[in-house]
Amino acid sequence: MSSKEEKPNASSDPMSGLEGKLARTLRPIRPPRAYVRSLRDRIHFTGRPVIIQHATDYNFWLVFAGGVVTALVVVITAARALYYLFGRSRG
Repeated sequence: MSSKEEKPNASSDPMSGLEGKLARTLRPIRPPRAYVRSLRDRIHFTGRPVIIQHATDYNFWLVFAGGVVTALVVVITAARALYYLFGRSRG
């Protein structure tokens, strides 16, 4: 290739016209401030996540501990009943 050879003209390339059109069409826009304000008013943020609220709530911990103890009592009672029903018949 010699230096005197012409390079293809960018304007004759069909893709350059498309790229220019896309550059004009897809430019960023800023939404109106009133729209942003109304959208911000419609989105409600909670102050603290629910799990953090429950972690500091004593009533929640009392009910949780009572539920765990109740579940353990039910499991132990069922295990003892099964042991006496099926364990005694063999012995």
